[in-house]
Amino acid sequence: TEIIEIPQGRRKIKIEKFLGVRNGEELRRRIETTSLRRLKSEVLDLPPIVYKDYSVELKNEQKTIYAKVRDNVRSEIENMTDNEIFSRSGHLLVKLLRLSQIASNPSLIDKKYDGPCSKLEELDDILDDVFSDENKKVILWSHFIDNVKLLQEKYAEKYSAVAHTGEMNLDGRTHSIKEFQDNPACRLFIATPQSAKE
Repeated sequence: TEIIEIPQGRRKIKIEKFLGVRNGEELRRRIETTSLRRLKSEVLDLPPIVYKDYSVELKNEQKTIYAKVRDNVRSEIENMTDNEIFSRSGHLLVKLLRLSQIASNPSLIDKKYDGPCSKLEELDDILDDVFSDENKKVILWSHFIDNVKLLQEKYAEKYSAVAHTGEMNLDGRTHSIKEFQDNPACRLFIATPQSAKE
């Protein structure tokens, strides 16, 4: 048997690599008698997923920070050769990621930032609208763990929001899921796609 490591969030788990099976038909029959397989679509009565695009104009302070970083990256790239761009691509991608963070929430890159944040203001309006129906719940995704934490704190009292990130231990993530599913007062589940794929 061969042991391989598989990334599981920020950790790696060791598993035995499947090399083949003897008596495959017998194994299949034994598994069928002791297991039951159901798809989510067969057992959960979920409403259809709704996708909506919103255009959000950055506020002046946010726009200034964004423009400064964007211009810095543009200037850096314009002064590089193709080989330099290729060799420093990781560094450049991090800088481009900073632009996405600024557009999402400038406090992700500047903890002292306390100015307006266009997306958070828009999100307040959207949630107020959605939650005007007292039976609705919302799953909110963010690629940034610090954003998930900030949003969970912001909406904890108003919507009993829970968070779900890869940084949380298994008990914490399980508790968040159970709370969202079983507690009618918990109306907002905020997660990173990487931690809550299922």
